[in-house]
Parts: sequence; structure tokens; C-alpha cells
Amino acid sequence: MQSGAVVAFFVVGYFGVGWLATDPAAARSLATPRDAAIPFLLGSVVVYWSILPMGLLPIFGVADRDVFRRVALAYAVTIAVALASFVAFPVTSAGFRPDALAFADAGFPGWLLRLLYFLDPPVNLFPSLHLALAFLAALAVVHVRSPLGAVAVVWTLCIAVSVCTTKQHFAVDALAGIALAALAHFAFVARRRVSAPALATFGARGIALFGALAALFYAGLYGAYLVGVDPWSWAIG
Repeated sequence: MQSGAVVAFFVVGYFGVGWLATDPAAARSLATPRDAAIPFLLGSVVVYWSILPMGLLPIFGVADRDVFRRVALAYAVTIAVALASFVAFPVTSAGFRPDALAFADAGFPGWLLRLLYFLDPPVNLFPSLHLALAFLAALAVVHVRSPLGAVAVVWTLCIAVSVCTTKQHFAVDALAGIALAALAHFAFVARRRVSAPALATFGARGIALFGALAALFYAGLYGAYLVGVDPWSWAIG
């Protein structure tokens, strides 16, 4: 129930603000010389897409109900703060992103990039909400001493790099997302003791189920690529 409510809040809020409440013409760029120095790496888009299953990691890694409720609260507050920032301080990557059409023949990574740019509005950048939620997820499983913890933190750092090398975010967006997640974790989760450490995680079963989810997610994306799904070309009306 909590998970569904948080996911719904994220989806409705993120796309509602991105497509309906923000005027890209009124948004600003946060590009710096550092961003220009970061290379565009097409292959990193494969890492970028793991942001979505990563956000669901606590479902498979946190068995302690009290901690899970705290994590859900941290998620909700993080989403609310980010949405408020998107409205009050709109930032755009328009003109910063490369032309996705240039990668139309670049195989699966090129298709992933086009899908990313099509679905994700070129606003909703500061802070990086996707990265913030992924980092919150990693911190949550570290908190309950899940075997997934160290791997999750390292992988989230890889995601942080990918949000910059896909030119979907500026470096300051990524830093702000990590900072927001750290603050939310400290405020709502870090000081909450785990009531029964031996039962706080789902152990190997949780790892296996999360691995299966990630595999199915990527299999679904690859299957869509193979059958030629191209929503950017669909005509409506």
C-alpha cells in the first residue's frame, strides 16, 4: 500500500510538473565548463535505465516494517521537495542534449537514448529526483545491513556518472540529488534502530527476486527494441 502510494505520487507529480506545469522557455541552464568537459557516452544509457528498478530496491531488501515505513516517508518527502524545486526553479537540458536522431542506427543503446529523451521531459532536472531515489534505496539497504548494500551504493555512483554522460543532467543536478537523498535518509531513517537485525532483510531471497526484476525490466526493454517499438513516431489524433 505504501509502495503503491509513493510510486503513484512520483509518476503523477513528476510527469504532471514536467509536461503541464513547467514552461521550458522559462527554464534556465545550469551548464558549466565542467559539464562541457564530461564526455557523452552512448553506452552509459544502459546504466542510466537501471535507475527505475533501483528505486524499488527497498521492497526486496528491507524487511523491517518500521524501517520500511521510514524509508517510504523519506521517499515521499524527497519527491515533494524535488517537485517544489522543479516548479520554483525550472532547469532545462534543451540544447544540452545531443540530437537523438543521430543515434537512430546505433542499435539498442541508441534506441534506449531515444526512448529516454522521448519519455523524460527536458526539465525536472534540479535536483535529479531519479538519482535521489536510487541513492535513498541504496542507503536503506545499507541501514539494515543487507548484503545488497555495498553493491547498491557502488552501482548508484555508476548511475550518478551516467546521468551526466548521457547529457540528461548537469553535474550540479546529480550532486543536489545525492545531497537531498542523504538529508532525507538522515532525517527519517538513519536514526531509527533496526528492531531485529537478523530479520531486517529478506536475505538471498530478496537478492534473487530483485535480480529477477532487473532482468525482466531489461528483457522487456530489449524485447520492445527488437519488435521495433518507436513511440516517438506515433501519431495521436
